[in-house]
Amino acid sequence: MEKNNYTFFVTKTPKQNESITIRYTLGEEAKALLLYLTDKIAKDEEFNMDTIILEDEDFEAIFKCKLNDDELFRKIDNITNELMSLDVIKKRGKDTWQCTKMIKSWEYWSRELYVSLDKKFIPYVTFLITEL
Repeated sequence: MEKNNYTFFVTKTPKQNESITIRYTLGEEAKALLLYLTDKIAKDEEFNMDTIILEDEDFEAIFKCKLNDDELFRKIDNITNELMSLDVIKKRGKDTWQCTKMIKSWEYWSRELYVSLDKKFIPYVTFLITEL
């Protein structure tokens, strides 16, 4: 059976340094976990949403919020720890988690994306979702 990969990624937009965009595309099997993450992020008072766009057909969501990198990484860590405490995921390596519900693996890592137009590096975080 072929596995489908979905990504949930966070990027600092090149033209608005104060804005961070969160975008994800996912399938039915991964929807519940990502909805949970979305709900947790949206309810965080320190995580101020400017825009939320939902497209049900592909279940794609785009968020724009004002948050610095340290706060973002702290929030991601908090969500990860909560998911672990709820036995939704368990850690299998430095940046890899085994999901006990809905999906097989959930990974995130940080990188720097070079934006040649602006001649600078943009930090971002990627979540990799793999269905069972």
